[in-house]
Amino acid sequence: MPGLSATKHSILGQLYRDGPKTPKALAAAECVQPQSVTRVLAELEESGWVLRAQDELDRKSTRLNS
Repeated sequence: MPGLSATKHSILGQLYRDGPKTPKALAAAECVQPQSVTRVLAELEESGWVLRAQDELDRKSTRLNS
């Protein structure tokens, strides 16, 4: 995946290995604040690398999937 930052690679790897996660869970796995991954997730979504869907168990939350 040329052109992707190390953070984007890491997030995509987590989603590939572990399946759908919330932005909060991804931030925790990256050891950063949730706000820090917001822009990265938006860029990945805009590029078509991830899909954002409403969490079936918690309608206020979203999950991301690769």
